[in-house]
Amino acid sequence: MGKKTRGVLIGIICVAVVVAAFVLLSQGATNFQAKYAGVDLSTDVEGIGRDDTYDGYLAAHANVGTGAEMVELNLTEFEGEGEVVQEDGAECVYTADTNTTTWKVTVEEEGMYNILLDYKTVDSRGVDIERAVYINGELPFAGAATLRFSRLWTDDPSDFAEDGSFRKDNQGNHIRPSQVERYEWQQAYCMDDMGYTTEPYQFYFQAGENTLSLEAVNEPVILRSIKLMPVEQKPDYAAYAAAQPQV
Repeated sequence: MGKKTRGVLIGIICVAVVVAAFVLLSQGATNFQAKYAGVDLSTDVEGIGRDDTYDGYLAAHANVGTGAEMVELNLTEFEGEGEVVQEDGAECVYTADTNTTTWKVTVEEEGMYNILLDYKTVDSRGVDIERAVYINGELPFAGAATLRFSRLWTDDPSDFAEDGSFRKDNQGNHIRPSQVERYEWQQAYCMDDMGYTTEPYQFYFQAGENTLSLEAVNEPVILRSIKLMPVEQKPDYAAYAAAQPQV
């Protein structure tokens, strides 16, 4: 068999393979179409069709005003898992990476609040602290299940020369110092960890007694305080501009 004949046969085989693949894929598409007939496949795509989004939560509480004043939880009076510890002269609560801890909190009148945590990280795996927030036993919206709280990092002092300058390699290049964690107090609001919502999350609390629960998703942490902060009302730019004297 000559080279030309072999080339023709290879070409015919390739065409046959492509045609067969096309037929099989077409049949498969028809089968899948029949399988999922009448099924809404859009409900789990990027939140489309979901009823637990933050925007939906705000819309459901659109007629609720902001909280009247700051409310601080009695941190050491909790239910569930946790441990009261002394840290920097204050009574704090240590929660492990599997704890669910619940506090009772009373507000004078219903309103929307931001939740502010005062916390300190502890030696662990070096990743962000993750918690879910439940209000009165319910997850208020999907984003409240993925709240992240960051750690503090700094340059390792041992990676610098005695005069404080950068160390150099044998080519005279500065050596980037490694990072070590700083265990210091931080304050952070419960916010969208993806950054789609830039303002702190707003949470609805009814008048009277409520419960606030923190469910550990990842990493232990020490808490010094939890506060409900009235939502800060942003000034309306259009109203502000209209009130300015005309030049």
